[in-house]
Amino acid sequence: MAHFINPINEGQCLALTYTGELAPLEVVAARYAITEMLETKHWNRLMMDVTSLSATQTALVLFDLAGGAFAGVPHNTRIAIVVQPEEVRRARILETPPQEKGVAIAIFKDASNATRWLQTNTSKV
Repeated sequence: MAHFINPINEGQCLALTYTGELAPLEVVAARYAITEMLETKHWNRLMMDVTSLSATQTALVLFDLAGGAFAGVPHNTRIAIVVQPEEVRRARILETPPQEKGVAIAIFKDASNATRWLQTNTSKV
């Protein structure tokens, strides 16, 4: 499996890390698992780390997200996506569709900045 989900109780956040080669079906499986865990735990924070994926694989994950993949996540969910520095520009283009559906989403090239954003009370980056 090319994804790992780690619940972080202290921040009431799920950390989703993608690694290796990724099949589209695995992206969908991860999405359903994340949505279920967020609902079960009554959490609303998710950090996705795609820094270990190739540019093509990163695009697959971001395209799934932009296509409404997380429309079923709990209300007021905040999603921080950590990408390679060279992917930031392309990834930022895909922030708008989820935001239009009420999901606070932001792209970062650094996990520590993503964590700080997740811990804030506003949806501004």
